Amino acid sequence: MREIFVREGMNDASKSVGELMQDLAKDERFYFPETEEGRKQCIAEFEAIVERSRKELYPLFDIKPKAQLKIQAVPKHEEEGQPGAYYAPASIDGSRPGIFFANLRSMREMPIYHMETLTIHEAEPGHHFQLRYSKKCKCHYCVN
Repeated sequence: MREIFVREGMNDASKSVGELMQDLAKDERFYFPETEEGRKQCIAEFEAIVERSRKELYPLFDIKPKAQLKIQAVPKHEEEGQPGAYYAPASIDGSRPGIFFANLRSMREMPIYHMETLTIHEAEPGHHFQLRYSKKCKCHYCVN
């Protein structure tokens, strides 16, 4: 972790990793602007992560879902009652895509450094693959 912090210009040996993580969470470089344009940039970054995941992780799976995946912001009228992100499964016949919903009510709740693992967990391969081939997800964020 310290090597990563050094690469990010956070080279304070007197601070613990936990303290550096707190500093990281305050660094504006790791957040999209709290604007509609910032939200669009965030969705575009999620889409770029999915594309990178498809190139790098798809070869690891013999079976892949046929249903498409969409990435959307949680509708504004639902933001307050929803978690930071969740997945709604595709229809069994594939006519409705799986949807990875990102809650963009506050860009401070969506640090850029969390987006890759969040996408891989909620979208692809993540729940988009898992729910295609299992009866019920045990994750409390999933919409079943």
